[in-house]
Amino acid sequence: MNEKARLRREVLARREAEPDREGKSARIRARLEALPEYGSAGLIAAFAGVGSEVDTLPAIATALDSGRRVAVPSVVAGRLVLTLLRDIAELEPAPFGLLEPPAGLRDEPGRQVAPDEVDFFVVPGVAFDAEGGRLGHGKGYYDGLLRQARPDASRTAVAFECQILTSVPMTERDVPMHRIITEHRAIAP
Repeated sequence: MNEKARLRREVLARREAEPDREGKSARIRARLEALPEYGSAGLIAAFAGVGSEVDTLPAIATALDSGRRVAVPSVVAGRLVLTLLRDIAELEPAPFGLLEPPAGLRDEPGRQVAPDEVDFFVVPGVAFDAEGGRLGHGKGYYDGLLRQARPDASRTAVAFECQILTSVPMTERDVPMHRIITEHRAIAP
């Protein structure tokens, strides 16, 4: 087993066993929502946290309720595409336990969002380090999406403190984070 696979298995087990994920998710969301860059973003792209991930659904709902523009990712033909949401109820269960906009919604005029339109990305991951290193699930979906983003777009990951490692193995294809928000701190390399 390679180093990335070993780290994924280890950190996912820790995240699954993490106590009070709901309370910690609320603290992470509060830190995220307090960021000036988040508050001033015209268009936010955020993943819909599921399973043992940080619960981002309340942040998405709050942003939508306040009239903000929010796009969420879907896996389509081996890559991530972004779809503008109008209501949190538009998300439906998708493969791998994800929540995504259904295909019919993604195809509606005005719903597709190009990555270079996004001002602020809320990024998931398995493990992170203080240098902005990110270890995902190994498919490269987010790295592919983030390589298309504008250089000035914020790349902010949300994670539990148990997901922070001393070092995450990175390659030239891996896109580093500008910031990682945990329940205890904001890490800005």
